[in-house]
Amino acid sequence: MSYGKIHISVCRTDILLEINFKTMAKYILNRNKQDSPNGENYEVHNEENCVRLPLQDNRINLGYFYNCKDAMTAAISKFSKSKSDIDGCFWCCNFCHKE
Repeated sequence: MSYGKIHISVCRTDILLEINFKTMAKYILNRNKQDSPNGENYEVHNEENCVRLPLQDNRINLGYFYNCKDAMTAAISKFSKSKSDIDGCFWCCNFCHKE
């Protein structure tokens, strides 16, 4: 079996799960709205590599995801009545950043 450039030839599923887990990143939602050109919105951040994280008390854990798109979908389904309420951080989720 191969996984990317890593080749594994063991039958233990716990090893594969550990490798998959390491490819995921922890995402959080800032519980405080941020200013934007079209009003205010909540921002999704990649907690593992963002240089502009909110204070610890202002973070809502979204979980581990492979990308910001999946984290945004989770944030919208759990916390928002409108997609426009939630945006990706310019610094760490630029692919999902709209405004």
